[in-house]
Amino acid sequence: MGLLVAGLLTGHVPAKPDALRVPAAMLWLTALLFCSGGLGLMLSRWLPKPVAFCGVIGFCCFVAIFNWVAFGPGEREFTRGKSGSVRAPVSESEGRLVFGLFAGVLDALILYGVYRGLKQRNGSKA
Repeated sequence: MGLLVAGLLTGHVPAKPDALRVPAAMLWLTALLFCSGGLGLMLSRWLPKPVAFCGVIGFCCFVAIFNWVAFGPGEREFTRGKSGSVRAPVSESEGRLVFGLFAGVLDALILYGVYRGLKQRNGSKA
């Protein structure tokens, strides 16, 4: 899937000119997210350390995309609905609020992980 998105960005996969209404940086993050996940799955049996690095890269891309949806410039269109039911439009502020809350939780997890890592690196117990 990541290679497909990268192909769209590089022009190797044809797309309608107005089909991509997202900044190229967000699409590159999406491509990197899927490529790191696929690479992690391929390496999981033999090389555990690169798999962890792929996981960190994928998680950071995921968090960056959520932050862009919540706080980035431009208009957003959100919908709400249960699986199998009709989707209803939601206001932009409500959609950004939901994405912003989730992005804030993910940002806090990253900061906590960095804090724990630095604390362990300095030799003190976390």
